[in-house]
Amino acid sequence: MQETWIGRQPIFDRALTTHAYELLFRSPYVARPTDIAGEIATAQVIVSALADIGLDRVVGSLPAFVNVTRDFVVGGQPLPLPPERVVLEFLETIEGDRDVLVGVERLRDEGFRIALDDVRDLRPALIPLMRRADIIKVDCLGLTPEEIAEIVRKLRPFPGRLLAEKVETAAEVQLCMELGFELFQGYFLERPSVIKSQTLSPSRTQLLRLIAELQEPEVTFEQVEEIVRLDLALSLKLVSCANSATYGVERRIENVRDAVILLGLLQTRNLVTLILLSRIDGKPPELLQQAMTRARMCENLATRRSKPDPRAAFMVGMFSLLDALLDQPMQTILEGLPLSAPTKDALSERRGELGGLLEAVVSCERGEWDVVEQHLGTEEPLRACFVDAIEWASEIRRNLSA
Repeated sequence: MQETWIGRQPIFDRALTTHAYELLFRSPYVARPTDIAGEIATAQVIVSALADIGLDRVVGSLPAFVNVTRDFVVGGQPLPLPPERVVLEFLETIEGDRDVLVGVERLRDEGFRIALDDVRDLRPALIPLMRRADIIKVDCLGLTPEEIAEIVRKLRPFPGRLLAEKVETAAEVQLCMELGFELFQGYFLERPSVIKSQTLSPSRTQLLRLIAELQEPEVTFEQVEEIVRLDLALSLKLVSCANSATYGVERRIENVRDAVILLGLLQTRNLVTLILLSRIDGKPPELLQQAMTRARMCENLATRRSKPDPRAAFMVGMFSLLDALLDQPMQTILEGLPLSAPTKDALSERRGELGGLLEAVVSCERGEWDVVEQHLGTEEPLRACFVDAIEWASEIRRNLSA
């Protein structure tokens, strides 16, 4: 039987620190995400999936936004999730009639916070919910600055915090900050900021040079060891990360040579590359976390499917956000890296087996399940691959931050 698939999207505060995650689900009991038949069954599947996995494994200590439907709100179904950890997100189809308001009061009495999704107007049927909502999500996609400002003006009398969703660029985030939004959700992190020149800063040029040296097809153990040993901070980070439970090394690693020998050339190169990427200043930590999660998930899926090469799949996932990390066009970055043609095609055009795999992983993040099925079919154990990728990336990030 097809399992419940899970994706997640980060929600940021004004400092662009991750504030929460919205969880996205695909249930085998519903034909498509927009099919509202069997809503209560779907809600039970969501609850069961979270109970099976454990909320901490999916979102860590952060709150989880979970979509609920009208039938779930009025049906009185118990929600065995900690109220202090969960924000119930009301779909835009829910209106504030008497039965819904009774359900809202019951949920609020239980300690749950309420968010309203995809708000663009103040039609009368929504106003009772507006007065009770803790968070109001404004759909900014395709709106002009003037239109967004007018929506904000109308929402100011209501007590809920404003969340700008579907913001696609750094400029849109800045605009929404100036208008008073407190929370932000969208794909703006994944896109390069406005590129002022085609030249990388000296520090980023040096970083890219080191990454290029590590990715040389003929690089040797000795060369990798020398690259790391010349940088004391890099050496310490490598030893620290290599000793984490993630890599399962049988004895304690004491130095760079131990790390290279016990981890192997490939894992050492990947780990050192991640450490180097973590040095990029001025980028929210979530961006590197996302790149690491993609890398591990691409590797997991390639391993389970026996294609494409898991090593190449990991690299494609890891480098898929290089343009956003370095604020340069992907094509410009790839010109300086000695990667294979299939890897470059996957990163620049999403072509070939590697490109299809990357497209599936990105679509899973976004809850675009039709695209996932197009590339992977319906029986792939996405949930296990995704949760493992989140845990692995979180562990590596903790070691990088130590």
